Amino acid sequence: YFTKSGKANTNNQSLTCNLKDNRYDKFAEFLATTTRHFVDEGYNVTYIDPVNEPRYDWKDGQEGSPWENSNIAKLAKELDKSITSRNLSTKILIPEASSWDLLYSGTGRASKQINAFFKSTSSNYIGDLPSLAKVVAGHSYWTFGNNSDLKDIREKVRDAAQEYGLEVMQTEWSMLDAAPSTSAGFPDSYDAATKMDIALYMGKLIYCDLNYGNMSGWSYWTAFAQEKYSQKNRFYLIRINAQGDSGEESYGDIKNGGKLTADKNLWVLGNYSRFIRPGYKRVSVDGADEMNDLMGSSWLSPDGNTLVTVLVNMNRKSRNISLSLADKSFENIKTYVTNKINNLRLTPALSDASNMEIPAKSVVTVVATLGNSSGISTIKADSKN
Repeated sequence: YFTKSGKANTNNQSLTCNLKDNRYDKFAEFLATTTRHFVDEGYNVTYIDPVNEPRYDWKDGQEGSPWENSNIAKLAKELDKSITSRNLSTKILIPEASSWDLLYSGTGRASKQINAFFKSTSSNYIGDLPSLAKVVAGHSYWTFGNNSDLKDIREKVRDAAQEYGLEVMQTEWSMLDAAPSTSAGFPDSYDAATKMDIALYMGKLIYCDLNYGNMSGWSYWTAFAQEKYSQKNRFYLIRINAQGDSGEESYGDIKNGGKLTADKNLWVLGNYSRFIRPGYKRVSVDGADEMNDLMGSSWLSPDGNTLVTVLVNMNRKSRNISLSLADKSFENIKTYVTNKINNLRLTPALSDASNMEIPAKSVVTVVATLGNSSGISTIKADSKN
């Protein structure tokens, strides 16, 4: 009842924003009141994310609204008032751009959003709001089909955000688009791809987002779903099967229960999220930056005692590597492997950092205990059949 269309979508109307012009304050009050309730119940609500993919018209029935940059700025100002009046530490997170390029370029609705909100001379400047997170959020859709986009677009986002001292968060992705190109190391179609191929490419995308985009957070959409229409595991971490299903695809009613199965996407994501914890800092890596072969990133714990290195091997061949840290030795090493046959499996055989064989088409996490660290790791890799 706060919307112009009377629906949670635009109801096939041509609207620039579906929120009624006289309801910005009421909507902000609703969001802050709800947040205050859950904080009082003991839940740590870190962010309120009031808009989603503002570029789209949202005419197809899915919940959502288009938003001009001016609409977003107006809502953020009202929400800041409501948050402040309730003494909440919760921050406002914007703008949930549907693709990275809209944060620094583009024309029309919801474009050039970093400058729009954080450049002090902009008519939509809101960078001084106390409750606004110094973060820009966006989605990795539409920009992951080839190696040039994976690197160049993310570096442009990073540079645009750094100009204003902002973090970047990747807040929604699944393999929604057309299949990535074979030149980027993906099979020639989704039909030809295995579930491990799909999960492995996600591992590559995470590497590109974190390393080229310098992103401080990464989120998948969605946690669990039924597998349908030969889509394999493109849209879930955990597969739902309704009761009575005989295969992995599921079209039955899940209201009466069923079965949950962890999939390769969950394990590949776990190679990052299980070990790179809040407060860890990415450190420079020399070597292992081949986008169609071996990619490696390293992360140092806040106390400087643990180094986490995640290796994505896109190649059909295993790779021999040596892993070293300037002026330091590894005191203890644990290695976790995800590939066609292993799911984040602790592998004692890979405990010698000077001679590790990284399996073909795998994601491997190396966790090493250290003393003090200079923060520079070196990876040397050689091909092996």
